[in-house]
Amino acid sequence: ITARDEYMKKHLWTFIKKYNLPIETIDCTDDAPKLPYIVASNAIRHYDDAAVLRKGLIKHQIQFYLVDPIKETIKKVA
Repeated sequence: ITARDEYMKKHLWTFIKKYNLPIETIDCTDDAPKLPYIVASNAIRHYDDAAVLRKGLIKHQIQFYLVDPIKETIKKVA
């Protein structure tokens, strides 16, 4: 789930494939807050480049992986 617009999906799939992330679908919120969508989808983990979601994900027992596209790293945070 991303706050990005639908037109960004092609770019996102490129990133997902580059890092071999286990992502099956991309849902865009078109700039709406992501957390309610993540929770409603019954997600068990979430990959994001923004740590701002960390506390909300932990509260809902959702694993969080922080993605750094500049350093090209993925780190499990919660």
